[in-house]
Amino acid sequence: MGTCHSNLNNKLVQQIWEWCILHGVWLTVTHIPGKSNTDADRESRLSRKETEWCLDRSIYSAVIQKLDVIPDIDLFASRLNHQLKPYIAYRPDPGALAVNAFRISWKEYTFYAFPPFCIIQREDQDTLSTSTASGNTSTSEEARTSCFPFVGDLLSDQGISKEASELILKSWRIWTQKQYRTYLERWKLFCTSRKVNPLCGTITNAIDFLVTQCKRGLTYSSLNTARCALSTVILLPNRNTFGNHPLVTRLMKGVFESRPTLPRYNSILNLSTVLDFIKTLRPNEELSLKNVTLKCVTLVALLSGQRCQIIHALRISGMKETNGQIRFDISTLLKTSKPGKHQEPLTFKPYTYDSQLCVVKCLQPYVKQTSEVRNGADQQWLSYQKPHNPGSKDTVSRWIKEFLKKSGIDLSSYGAHTTRAASSSAAHSSPNISLQTIMNAAGWARESTFRKF
Repeated sequence: MGTCHSNLNNKLVQQIWEWCILHGVWLTVTHIPGKSNTDADRESRLSRKETEWCLDRSIYSAVIQKLDVIPDIDLFASRLNHQLKPYIAYRPDPGALAVNAFRISWKEYTFYAFPPFCIIQREDQDTLSTSTASGNTSTSEEARTSCFPFVGDLLSDQGISKEASELILKSWRIWTQKQYRTYLERWKLFCTSRKVNPLCGTITNAIDFLVTQCKRGLTYSSLNTARCALSTVILLPNRNTFGNHPLVTRLMKGVFESRPTLPRYNSILNLSTVLDFIKTLRPNEELSLKNVTLKCVTLVALLSGQRCQIIHALRISGMKETNGQIRFDISTLLKTSKPGKHQEPLTFKPYTYDSQLCVVKCLQPYVKQTSEVRNGADQQWLSYQKPHNPGSKDTVSRWIKEFLKKSGIDLSSYGAHTTRAASSSAAHSSPNISLQTIMNAAGWARESTFRKF
């Protein structure tokens, strides 16, 4: 390779050359004289000296030592002023990991940032204008590609067509891809610092990566997510997956022994305390929008035994009221949805013994109140504060916790998800309700899982 003695570059060139041979492509390298390529030649020699400044190295070292922190990336730098590698440059740079720090997520990095003010102003305006221009035109395929930075390249290297790659990428849910993206970005940084191609990493490289993440304090659950993420980009012989490799499974057992994952909740929520508080909120027609919202959401959570995701998925268009019953058809793809299996409709029957505990009697005035501020929104749950936008899944969870706190429940011991176990356990204590009926109603897949939680 001439004067360049880089094993990594040589490997990349070999891959490019083999791909070209496979697809019948012929590459020709031609030198273009500077006088015939004036634009590129001028740009390559252009230097913005006003940005090539940095914090004094001794001061930087003293600050890092004082703070007792080790950054893993320099966000605003160049080959002339970076304090550490890898670094993000403000313009194309042969040594940079990426260009424009405003276009990547910072939250997963322990980063060092010392940007010139002129760059912040210029880059921020560019980022805002780009986001505005592309915000209404982005597609789900683009979102999936951005969430999975390597999988598309890996499929392409195997000769998979673009159309097939898009279908394969859709096999991972968006929320799964967002979880994996964090660890794939860290994997890329890890490989870059060791001059390894992220798409050609070995078992040894990947195990070392998991160990570095373990040293950062990641829990067993987080490391397991990292293991699954690496399984999407590391291919082993004989169709074995990285996550099932004997060394990897043994490593994860070692992590569990050193950092055991214990149950978050050790006791069942006392439903009588919550129900007694619900009875004090009467009548439903005279409650404020906030109180009727919190009461209604909590009653639905308790009586259905469902996850917050399913409660959030309820829609006005899927709500049917017949014979005094209210039924919700779920048309949204859920975490538990799979081929041949989807969430059954939720049906709420009237509770004639106490109207204050009747979810039907609570839903009716809630729908009536929100109809005045709904503005065409189809989502069942709207914010009780102006401008009354549809609530997110996290908002629904926060509402339930707020109601539990008002009921006198200690939130340090119980969360929104405890309503699921509490209602299912209460139903199981009744001799007239079978375990299979409870599992079907609450969406439990196996009896062993039900008994565990």
